[in-house]
Amino acid sequence: MNSFMSWVGGKMKLRDVIIERFPASFETYAEPFCGAAWVFFRKPRGKIEVLNDMNNNLANLYWHVQENADALQDRLRYAVDCEAVFYRIRDMLKSGETPDDLTRAAWYYQLLRFSYGSKASSYNGRGHDIWRDFPAITGAHHRLRGVGIHNKEFEHFIRLVDADDTFFYCDPPYWGTEDYYDGVKFEMPDHTRLRDLLFSIDGYFLLSYNDCPEVRDLYENRGLFIEEVSRLDNLRQFSVAGSTYPELLISNYDPKENGATPLQMGLFEMGGTMHEYENRTN
Repeated sequence: MNSFMSWVGGKMKLRDVIIERFPASFETYAEPFCGAAWVFFRKPRGKIEVLNDMNNNLANLYWHVQENADALQDRLRYAVDCEAVFYRIRDMLKSGETPDDLTRAAWYYQLLRFSYGSKASSYNGRGHDIWRDFPAITGAHHRLRGVGIHNKEFEHFIRLVDADDTFFYCDPPYWGTEDYYDGVKFEMPDHTRLRDLLFSIDGYFLLSYNDCPEVRDLYENRGLFIEEVSRLDNLRQFSVAGSTYPELLISNYDPKENGATPLQMGLFEMGGTMHEYENRTN
């Protein structure tokens, strides 16, 4: 097995390592489990780009960042960082009691920014100035121009966009994660189904997973390229500085046959000015 150790906060963040291992050439970039789209927002703009997430609240948020960024920021302008409000809108989102999709997008963004570990479930209470997020929302609005945004089950999405010139970056729920997006389960049969589906596609894939015996059993000795990497464990940083988390990068192509690429920005990375974000994404 190839071995490569990378440390967030060191020479290179994990997503930079991932981007450097993209195939040398492809037409369509696709993320079946985009989540925070942390790799997408870091990579340079491509010819065809498609994002997918099974979490309808997250997909709805991306749609409104793409199409209604100004209106979304207007709704967020008076967001209250308060525990009682946090749990009230969390429960209303779960029950579907939202007046419209724009309000649902604003509420879900509040939950992400005011929650512990950005899990949208438990109130953080550390305080967050949501107005400081507006330049990043505007930057993400520009970056999402022309990007397809889907809300599909992963197998449906992969089969929809697969072609010999498609590259899938896959960041699925990690092994041992009980819940997948608002209570939808992603369990052993789904991990196996994802593996079997990736073996059958015409395009390229690069898969990031937690390094554990179960994942190794699924993917080792199958003619794939596997690298060991490591990143900082963001949640454990609060208690144990320097805590790391082992991961695997798995691909159906040689990741050494590639070229380094310039870096960009991220929706959930705050700071900077409107001018800086617009320059990065134009």
